[in-house]
Amino acid sequence: MNYDVIIIGAGMGGLTAGSLLAKDGLKVLVIEKHSIPGGYATSFKRKDFWFDSVLDAISGCHNGGWIWQALKRLGLEKEIEFTRLDPIRTDIFPDFRFDVKADIDLFISDLQSISPEDAKGVSELFSIMKELHHVVMTLPADIIWKDPRIEAKYPLFYKYKHKTFKELLDEYVQDERIRAILCDRCAFMGLPPSKVSAIGMSTMIITYGMNGGYRVKGLTQRFPDALAGVIKNNNGEIIYNTLVDKIIIENNKAVGVVTEDGREFRAKNIVSNISAKKTFFELAGKENLKDEFIAKIEKMLPSVSFFLVYLGVDMDLKKLGLEHSIGTYPSFDIEATFSDINKDICSSNASFETIIYTLTNPDMAPKGCHSLILMTKAGYDYKENWKGCKDKEAERLIKMAERIIPNLSSHIVIRDSATPLTLERYTGNDKGAAFGWAQGIDHIGANRLQIETPINGLYLTGHWTIPGGGIESVVASGILAERKIMKG
Repeated sequence: MNYDVIIIGAGMGGLTAGSLLAKDGLKVLVIEKHSIPGGYATSFKRKDFWFDSVLDAISGCHNGGWIWQALKRLGLEKEIEFTRLDPIRTDIFPDFRFDVKADIDLFISDLQSISPEDAKGVSELFSIMKELHHVVMTLPADIIWKDPRIEAKYPLFYKYKHKTFKELLDEYVQDERIRAILCDRCAFMGLPPSKVSAIGMSTMIITYGMNGGYRVKGLTQRFPDALAGVIKNNNGEIIYNTLVDKIIIENNKAVGVVTEDGREFRAKNIVSNISAKKTFFELAGKENLKDEFIAKIEKMLPSVSFFLVYLGVDMDLKKLGLEHSIGTYPSFDIEATFSDINKDICSSNASFETIIYTLTNPDMAPKGCHSLILMTKAGYDYKENWKGCKDKEAERLIKMAERIIPNLSSHIVIRDSATPLTLERYTGNDKGAAFGWAQGIDHIGANRLQIETPINGLYLTGHWTIPGGGIESVVASGILAERKIMKG
């Protein structure tokens, strides 16, 4: 069968590209290994409790954001609605709590009030981060990372594009509390302050600070389901529970795919939304790639993964004064929270996230109950045997959570958990990577894999390509891929 575009993987990047291309009038086929669309943006039910698989806050839902752009073009802006979160999150340290306000000016003033000695430095730091954010959000990636004229026009961007976030902080802020708060979302970049990109962290902090964080009203699953609906309503097709086994390449041109059950589908363009290593090394084949490109991929490292415990509880969490998203830290040393993720994930150094969905979407649990996730960073090869230690680690993580939710273990109605192996099995992401490639200075911007590949007619979407990890970024990759395909 022949199509204009075949998309491998129904994650949010692939769905965005597919829905836009179908809306453009192209004949689209999506092939997905799972039984539902969405990748990491899926939802599931255990007894009477609903859970989103792994997501916390989403950016880009404001007027002009990448998600807003996609929904507007697809006519879904009224069908998919969002709740704006305020505060965006809460950080809990020993004897210290900080609410990250959904207003950047209030956020800055709150930070300055912590340490008057650092007030000027905080102001200067945010001025720099705003400039870095402006460059990233307004100029094409190939220009800002490769064009030599950038050095003269945007000297701050040039100065920091090869620096870590720690190096940026060292110049302006010394108070350990302020530094810890600014590094609180290193877990969602997948690297500690000493390794994560200054550009990447600055962009994320300013994006949330200026434009807010959001959750889908109802279940997150409504979002990918709506994109899948656009594809099907515009003469496209989606095949679930099916693996692609091979990309057909003729004269360095991707012309089709073969599924694991032997079916062959042809198309003018192929979009891969799955793991880059699987795309190139297994489906396309190294024989179709230059040694230089192979070497580049082999050197790239996947991001951190997570260990997650899903809990349905029969207690009123709102009465405890808890917010919808909480980061809990054993000290102000964010660097140390990454130290044991491959050997002891619930060690005394570990931080963890508590995401309480039912404080924004109460219908996800029975009346008087709540659905929540406990989440901590985890290495794929942890103890080399997740199956044997998963239940024990779940107990340890629940015990850690009792620091902020007393007697939690006595109120559990339903419990489930997911390891990096679980995430890999359901989504196909190498080593259960939460953000595609690790988002350090060597894996960002032009150093990341681009949407257009060395194989003609083969494009990438998702978090293995630009702009990077996170739902807004992968939706952006889908929009960018659609633009390139439509330009021909």
